[in-house]
Amino acid sequence: MLGIFLSKPILDSICRLVLTRIIDFIQEKGMEYPRVKTRAITIFSVLKQFNIYLILILGFLLFSYFINVLYFALIILAGLAFLVQNVLQDFVKTYFILAEDQYGLGDIVQIGEVSGTVERISLRNSQLRTVCGDLFIVSHSSFDKITNFTHGQSGIKVFIDVAYSTDLDLAITVINQVVEDMQQDEVWSKYEIQSDMKGVDNFGDNSITIFLVLKTKLSEQWTVVREYRRRLKLAFDQQGISIPFPQRSIWFENKLTMVDSSMKNSQNNDQALIRESGQES
Repeated sequence: MLGIFLSKPILDSICRLVLTRIIDFIQEKGMEYPRVKTRAITIFSVLKQFNIYLILILGFLLFSYFINVLYFALIILAGLAFLVQNVLQDFVKTYFILAEDQYGLGDIVQIGEVSGTVERISLRNSQLRTVCGDLFIVSHSSFDKITNFTHGQSGIKVFIDVAYSTDLDLAITVINQVVEDMQQDEVWSKYEIQSDMKGVDNFGDNSITIFLVLKTKLSEQWTVVREYRRRLKLAFDQQGISIPFPQRSIWFENKLTMVDSSMKNSQNNDQALIRESGQES
């Protein structure tokens, strides 16, 4: 029992030491690996939980060996493994998440319909904190598709609708000019904004869509695009470029009949008001 209690901090210290040495080795060799610290922190948090299961299993086997029931203990473990297949699937999926660096602590990801910041990764699930503060716990074996918004580079698509009567060359010039103004701004230049103008993307029912991609620092794309849309609206207003909205035209078959009937109704109402006023006087 004393060995079991002491082995947990010893194993944690060994894992921390090994990961620290790996980070130091990569930095000394000058290797470009920007996510090495994120991966190390994520792996260490999972290894601390793995050490608990490892110590409990080894302690159970050692105890069974000392009392000469090791064979029965192995049978019990095999039976438990069969009963908790879903848990083992979570463990295997956790291994692939860490080995392939699908996401780590602090990343902004979307799993299924849930998106948020990864606060915790365990052997069985991941905890995502949404913008509103809600906490979602997602089992690792319950999803197959992951979108990582903060892995490698950070960008966002911007679809800008303009009216059919708009001078497209002028609109594209204004769109690019707003990006240049933000790049030269003292506050927004630190976000390292880059634009990639794709051009005219679609002819819609009420508008023409211009496609733009904004690239910036990791996890800052939403902050940048909000400010960009605000500035773009002001620039469009100055240049007289309208952002269209759906409109509907209603046609009546008998226009004159409806106009005559409405005029008669208004005249009847006026005569009724005159009679009422005369009676009161």
